[in-house]
Amino acid sequence: MTVYAVAAANRATKRYDDTVYEMAKIVSGGLPGDERAAYLSCTNRYATARLQMVAVVSDMNGCQFAQTMREYVEAVAAVNTCGEKLSPGWPLVADVAGDLDVTTVAANLRALVIGRSTSKP
Repeated sequence: MTVYAVAAANRATKRYDDTVYEMAKIVSGGLPGDERAAYLSCTNRYATARLQMVAVVSDMNGCQFAQTMREYVEAVAAVNTCGEKLSPGWPLVADVAGDLDVTTVAANLRALVIGRSTSKP
């Protein structure tokens, strides 16, 4: 079952990389202050999400699950926070929503490996 959780975490990480690349292009093209600040904040939040998902993969590969739930929760929170900073109609809103979906699926797959917890990602 670990293979599914690892595949989902790796997929989330790839999506983060793709979205951050697109954010960097948008920011470098010039944006008004509020939009620029939102995308720069998102870039930082995505760095957090990426670090957490990389840690999840390491946990899975090493069968060390003490921090895995926290890592999933932090990844979901980071991507969700980014989505909250973007206004409807801005570029990448749909991408961030899709990234949140993939992150949530990855977090929910943890139940196959480490079981359910009372807290939800």
